[in-house]
Amino acid sequence: MSRLPRIPRRVYSSAGPIPVERVEDLRDPENPTKQLFGIWLPDTRIIRVDRSMGVETAWQTLFHEQFHAWLDDNELAVSHNMAERLCGLYASGRMGEWWERLRKGR
Repeated sequence: MSRLPRIPRRVYSSAGPIPVERVEDLRDPENPTKQLFGIWLPDTRIIRVDRSMGVETAWQTLFHEQFHAWLDDNELAVSHNMAERLCGLYASGRMGEWWERLRKGR
């Protein structure tokens, strides 16, 4: 079975490319005691993903944060709870597609 590629330095969005940063000890800017896997920072248009995660978790986190960016870029106002559910659903679906392709050797 093939491996997943490295996390890219930027990802697509309809409002333009979004830089992706891998950082050590990622924390919630509003609550520094809370450690995060990833975060979408709309004011600076950056996605940050914690460097300590394995590639599979990092990709799932990136997909999750990218979907947050897409919601914002397309001005889709949903509750925080709904946004988290949608982003998680999208990320899980993308990972499932990747694993199926890798399983089939594509």
